[in-house]
Amino acid sequence: MRYAIISDIHGNLQALKAVLTDIQAIGVDEIICLGDIVGYGPSPAETLELAYTHVHHFILGNHDAVVGGIISPENFNDDARRLIEWTIEQLDPKAAEFFQALPLLISGDNFRCTHGEFERPGRFGYVTTPNEAEASFLACPEPLLLVGHTHIPGFHVGATNAAVSWFAPYDFTMMPGNRYIVNAGSVGQPRDDDLRAAYCVYDLESATLSFRKIPFDIDAYRDDMRQHALPEETSYFLALADNKAPGTVRDSVDFTPLDSKSTATVATAEVDLKSEVSKLKKSTKRLLATSIILALVLAISLVVVFAGTLTPPQPATKPANLLVKARLDGSPVRPSDLPGSANLIPMPELKGAVTPQTPLDKWNVELSDPRYQSVTVEESFDSKKKHRFMTFRIISKRKKHFRLATIPIQATRRERFTASAQFKNVSMWDGFVEIALEAEFPDGTKKILLKREPKNLSRAKKWTQTSITIPPKNPIQSKCELRFVITGTFCGEFLVRKCEVRRKK
Repeated sequence: MRYAIISDIHGNLQALKAVLTDIQAIGVDEIICLGDIVGYGPSPAETLELAYTHVHHFILGNHDAVVGGIISPENFNDDARRLIEWTIEQLDPKAAEFFQALPLLISGDNFRCTHGEFERPGRFGYVTTPNEAEASFLACPEPLLLVGHTHIPGFHVGATNAAVSWFAPYDFTMMPGNRYIVNAGSVGQPRDDDLRAAYCVYDLESATLSFRKIPFDIDAYRDDMRQHALPEETSYFLALADNKAPGTVRDSVDFTPLDSKSTATVATAEVDLKSEVSKLKKSTKRLLATSIILALVLAISLVVVFAGTLTPPQPATKPANLLVKARLDGSPVRPSDLPGSANLIPMPELKGAVTPQTPLDKWNVELSDPRYQSVTVEESFDSKKKHRFMTFRIISKRKKHFRLATIPIQATRRERFTASAQFKNVSMWDGFVEIALEAEFPDGTKKILLKREPKNLSRAKKWTQTSITIPPKNPIQSKCELRFVITGTFCGEFLVRKCEVRRKK
């Protein structure tokens, strides 16, 4: 079974037509839409009709939920709210009934789908960070979780005794013991540095995921926006087409996740593809395909007569998750675990390349474009001290961003820390690299406490040490989770070893 996974079409008829053409050309068995068929784009009715005709399974998105009257538009920013209100005016009332019938979750053989987060799908929260990915991993047992919502294609990987890592999109085969959250990207509103429509294909038998990028007629889309006098700046890819750089993921999101009191409630929370596919398809077709309503009634009657009552979906339970062991084994590090002078962050034991199949132990790795970037772990030898060190080798063939971050260290009020690492330049490079101490507080806010670039790294061919220390006059002000971070944007190759974080007495 091969599934095409599409998401966030957002009323972009030109992009949907291009993607459906590509899907037909490569051949898949079924299409799953992860939500947000409408919103932003100038062709909501035509897009909904085309999607309904070709898509086999739908999930409710947050824009769809507003059209269905399930949630209020007040959680959108001003531009998104004006466009969704305009969208509602363009649609037949039956569209609201269609969206009201959609589930928040779809589950299949070893995979599950939703629009945003899995912990509370009705909040429509985003999955962008390793912590958010871990929360979704802990909410359900399947090894593959499929999401949209951020409009940024790529995937998080988690494994036993390994921290969660993020990878930009490239094709891969799932490995036993690993878990994956795959973001299909956006068909109609891409928000990465690519103008093309994005979707992915999941092959159930071979356990492979492949990402697709398809060009569409941007000029025709812009003409439709202008015909309806809609603001073009709300379509971020148009700014990219005009040679303007897009913003970050957090800058571009349009929706504030709902709180627990206003979580979206739908008639069908979850659909099991193994037992509920026919029920889902019939309920949605009854609402929109009025031209064939009599045929649907007859079909439903036949199913009831010959198939009997369908098994209702089973509620999700919180499993003994693969990541639980990693968290218990590796994080957080507490003051009682180690003496005050000990290094609080371990260097990884893994030797070799960091990949989706071999994620890094106790470190999060984020590469903006793995096609041109790589991180490997190897040994380096200090001839003077006669000592071997585990060492990161970081390569970027183009000027791209990377980030390595440790598992969290629990920090309390008035504590101080010192952090250091040794760097060595391998080849001349362009850009910058720095170390940092990053604090995440209980309310979710993050703050860089200190950061520093290695001196003269672009010219240094020997090991050079860089250190940062929280000063006595400005200790940590409240309880937080502290991470040691190596980050930067560069082109070239360098080594990092002896990464340390210690408490200051």
